[in-house]
Amino acid sequence: MGASEAFRAGLCPLHREHYESDRDTVDARLEEIGDEAQTAWPQLRPPSADFFGHLATVLPEGDELSLALERVRAADLFLSFSCLGGDPRGLRELEHRHFAELPRALHKVVGADVPLDDVLQQVRERVLLGSDRRDPALRRYGGRGPLGGWLRVMATRVAIDNTRVRARDRLRAVDHEALDRVPDSDPDDAARYRRHLETAIESVLAELPPRERTILRQVLVLGMSARSLARAYDVHHTTMARWIRDTHATVAERTRARLRADLGVQERTLDSIIAGSGPDIELTLSRILKVDTT
Repeated sequence: MGASEAFRAGLCPLHREHYESDRDTVDARLEEIGDEAQTAWPQLRPPSADFFGHLATVLPEGDELSLALERVRAADLFLSFSCLGGDPRGLRELEHRHFAELPRALHKVVGADVPLDDVLQQVRERVLLGSDRRDPALRRYGGRGPLGGWLRVMATRVAIDNTRVRARDRLRAVDHEALDRVPDSDPDDAARYRRHLETAIESVLAELPPRERTILRQVLVLGMSARSLARAYDVHHTTMARWIRDTHATVAERTRARLRADLGVQERTLDSIIAGSGPDIELTLSRILKVDTT
């Protein structure tokens, strides 16, 4: 099967109809795409009929066929297709030109504590191998934007997923024994105190200005560092660190004040109720902020 036949076979019905109505123009563009791909990557095997069949499957069905083909970044799509086929030369180029740039890009988005080696390995697996339930993500890359940008988005998602998993693990590991050791050690009282704590935090968060609430979510849920947030908000990192510290202090102070009022207890009793209040409050904040959409 030749390139044109393979391309036609992979088209959706609407695109196939467009192809039949203007076959000469489309075939000319296919030839251009093949030439662009070969020129960009002379060290790779020349574009085969399978490449053009793949091209047909990744074109957006809502676009007119000629326009969709004009937007294709032939060099990037061909490299991605070569990698999907396991071409070692293509894989080396992908690693050298794109994966090598990802750590620097990720440091601008997530905190320095994110295990980048683990993230990059997960990106490689997700992009090139897939799983039992999913095809390799690279199969969905359609060549409409730069391959490097597409990989940065993929890597950022994986990094943020890692941050959220670690936050969930920390939350599950919270030792509630400190809250269980409240006066009289009554389990019902302990549960009531925990509900009061969560309600107090929710109320305090609702009263925060949007910027402070957003920054807290970015720190506690997404794991972003003060330096990365400073770049996003265009302030010095020491200013951002102060904002974070002041917001934490405000939430803790107001939460304690609200608990004292709601429970009618003194400071010493309150300390027993929220023994180890720093970690408990921070983890409760993380959980609440994760579902807060305000």
